[in-house]
Amino acid sequence: MSIHLNEKAYKQAMELIKENRFIVDDNHSSKWKKLNPDNNAMNDYLKNHTIHEYGLWFLGINNRIDNNETIHYQLPYGDFTNLHKGALFQALKEAHNYHYHDIQKAIEHLIELVEKKEAKLH
Repeated sequence: MSIHLNEKAYKQAMELIKENRFIVDDNHSSKWKKLNPDNNAMNDYLKNHTIHEYGLWFLGINNRIDNNETIHYQLPYGDFTNLHKGALFQALKEAHNYHYHDIQKAIEHLIELVEKKEAKLH
């Protein structure tokens, strides 16, 4: 398998949840598709950040592609500011469909953390 868990991104996602920097988009990955940063947003982010900082927003990494390429990083979970629960559900679908078991397990854990935080905030 060429795509596996980006441990650094996973740790960042957990920190964002601890800091309440997450957005609940009704558990619908379809809404995330509308909110997912487009190429312009990605290019704007890369003007002020390194490719490795960019990679912290993606739970999957493809080792078949050079880590200095944006497509090395896959399965986004946020908008370069906040984690989006809908993005986690979209990434979970993809991880499940392509049998990325390590990523799937990590995403399930992140969703659980978000839901526990949600319960405390309400």
